[in-house]
Amino acid sequence: MDESANETPQAPQAGGFAELGLEADLVEAVERARLETPTQVQRELIPLALLGRDCLVRVRPGSGKTNAYILPMVQRMKPGGGLQALVLLPTGALAERVERFVARFAHVRRLRTTALTARGRSRHEPDPLLHPPECLISTPRSVLEALTSSKLDPAGIRLVVLDEVDSMLDGDHGQTLRDVLDRLGPERQTIVLASELSDPVRELAGQYLREPETIDVAADESRVRAVEHCLVTVEPGAEFDALVAYCKTERPRLAIVFANQETTARELAHRLSGVGCDARWVGQRRRPPRGRDRSDRRRERAEIEVVTASDPPEHRLSTIPATHVLHYESPADADSYLHRIERCARLLGPRISVVFADSRHQQLLDEIEARLRASLRRLEMPVRPPRPTPRPAVPREARPAPLPAPAPPLAPAPLPLSNYVEPRLLEVLHRDEQLEARGIRPVPRTLGSRFRARRARRPV
Repeated sequence: MDESANETPQAPQAGGFAELGLEADLVEAVERARLETPTQVQRELIPLALLGRDCLVRVRPGSGKTNAYILPMVQRMKPGGGLQALVLLPTGALAERVERFVARFAHVRRLRTTALTARGRSRHEPDPLLHPPECLISTPRSVLEALTSSKLDPAGIRLVVLDEVDSMLDGDHGQTLRDVLDRLGPERQTIVLASELSDPVRELAGQYLREPETIDVAADESRVRAVEHCLVTVEPGAEFDALVAYCKTERPRLAIVFANQETTARELAHRLSGVGCDARWVGQRRRPPRGRDRSDRRRERAEIEVVTASDPPEHRLSTIPATHVLHYESPADADSYLHRIERCARLLGPRISVVFADSRHQQLLDEIEARLRASLRRLEMPVRPPRPTPRPAVPREARPAPLPAPAPPLAPAPLPLSNYVEPRLLEVLHRDEQLEARGIRPVPRTLGSRFRARRARRPV
């Protein structure tokens, strides 16, 4: 890590990212990645990160926050200087994804990056910490295990990034994160990014950040306003029928269906799979081809693909190119509704959001319309999916006569009164009921029964 943290960056060059203090080789790498104009969080965070300042950033997903801390981190690291930067994320899947983003720019400076996750490695796969990289991307649990087993030396770490810290503070992960930060050296730069600056996030920042710069990036309302917001009024308990009717009628290419609880989202995925949808909950992996069953093949033939999710929305939703956002269960408030749509950062046309609600949620609907500054478009949906038209009934007199009952099976022929059996039948090779009734069994099929043994004569 560059020790001249308090020095002013070099004179900016012409161009969007060059004006932020990035050097020429990184600016060229940014242009090759087709990043033309810096986003708001990139314009505010990159200059402060290059100066080595601690930052507390409130930013929503899909705003370019990953590149906002990757670019200054890559510029400040030195090749061959050992482990210098640590990026902590909530899940291993996100850590692997961010590692691919870092590797796009790290190769420009000949820097090595590694994603350390809980995924088991094969016997022939080398230990990623045997030769520590310059940048390590991992989860708090995996890093704590490496620190406890002395596989990771934190002495050289000069930059720590906590991305999606509000998700890491849920449950027992908060204490794990604090244990990791306690084991790191005090002379470090810390950047904290969260979707909401809640009380636990501010408490963590006050404990581990030194005079942080607060960056509050407002939510991109243009993305929310670009979505067509609709309402389907249903009777209490008829939400599933209305959801299936909407999917069968509109036939979305890929829909994200929200529920309030994770258990409800998983149950909803199973129910939608039973009505002909290719449904799975977010994070569910498809089985390999050899392990697929009949239900998997049936989902492959389905034309409607559905991904179910729950509150709070997971980061994986920002990578799903959905066309519809369906709220099977109404969100808790208007902020949760907007957060759901903002989390679905890759919405494609026609970009439709549908709320299934009854008269009890009128206050929530009013709050949503007030935040959107627009009215929800009312849709009329049948309470049950359309069924095929039944065939007309046939008059009784025109019906064909019933088929006669099948005749009972013939009784076996009675055994003859005589016990005489032909000699050829005594050598039968297969079982026969009549012969077994008389105590005659098949001849054993061995070589001894077919060939006569021949003894060799001993020499005199």
